[in-house]
Amino acid sequence: MRRKNKEPSDVQEIVANAKKLTRERGFRIGLVTGALITVAIAIFIIQNAERTDLEYLWLDFSMPLWIGLLAAFAAGSLAGPLFLSTWRRHRRAKQERRAAEHAIKEAEKNLS
Repeated sequence: MRRKNKEPSDVQEIVANAKKLTRERGFRIGLVTGALITVAIAIFIIQNAERTDLEYLWLDFSMPLWIGLLAAFAAGSLAGPLFLSTWRRHRRAKQERRAAEHAIKEAEKNLS
């Protein structure tokens, strides 16, 4: 059984159509995901709309619970990457220090 050879333009057209369908599908998935997240946030805000008293250090204030939770989430979202970048920098410096110590030991051994 022989296969019909496809023209290069046919193959390019198939690839172009597949890419277009993939982009459209990705857009739809992103749109649906965004809508679901928006609904979830709206439900969260409605369920946590009551005011609550908060104390932080010497500050006493009252605000809707959802704003306090959002502020705590934002602070954690900012602190995480800062901690991670500091840890990575420390780890990289430690690796470089060990490599330098190893190179010094090798050089001393070669001199002996």
